[in-house]
Amino acid sequence: MNPSEQDYTEDKRGVKRQRNLGSGKNAINKRPQRHTAQPQRFVPAEVQRVYPGEVAKHGKDIYKFHNEEYRNGFCEKAVSVTSLVVEDVQPTLQEIELFQGVTAEVNVSESVNLRQLAQLKRKANEVVVQPGFRILDEEGNTHLVPPRSLLLLKNAFSICIDHEGHEIRKGDTMKETEGDSPRNGKVIQPYQSGVVFLFSRDISENNGVWYASPSRLTPLTPHHIGTSVKDSLDKMNPARN
Repeated sequence: MNPSEQDYTEDKRGVKRQRNLGSGKNAINKRPQRHTAQPQRFVPAEVQRVYPGEVAKHGKDIYKFHNEEYRNGFCEKAVSVTSLVVEDVQPTLQEIELFQGVTAEVNVSESVNLRQLAQLKRKANEVVVQPGFRILDEEGNTHLVPPRSLLLLKNAFSICIDHEGHEIRKGDTMKETEGDSPRNGKVIQPYQSGVVFLFSRDISENNGVWYASPSRLTPLTPHHIGTSVKDSLDKMNPARN
């Protein structure tokens, strides 16, 4: 047999076909499998090495390459609505949860302020300590929650009494009475559960938001007119003396 014919074989109709590498009938006309590369993020330094002078920077983390704009490694495009498939779409559960969170955040974030008192549905009270709905609860734990899980407490008026028997009010500057390094801060909100949320610029954790029991707080610079709650009641009712 001519060595040049060893790479060919005949099918049932007698037509010669090229044999791929390997042996046996499974090798006849068998195309090599192609492995599709996973999409990679746009890395400006690597692209610049392959295409020198073709990557232009347009602001922080924004690059333009071959008439496409990339931000934080991803290509951003303005797509016409007519180009979108809107029928027979079967999203995964993860995609549904993701886009529900985005929609709710867009609708709710305008009315949520940093250090605003809030409440998780069916749970205890929290304070928003970071944009993006990271909250600090009254047990000292932080959670990142979807905005749809929050109930904002705009009129949460309550009375708490400090270590000296004075009423704690929103905006008061208080300090701890215990601990090796007592903290101090401005009262964000006293709440009826017996917890006071405070803010201090000297504390980096949780954007300066912390909490304490009212009985462990005392005014840093007392400014209440008069006296404690007990003394005020005695003046109102002399029969108590």
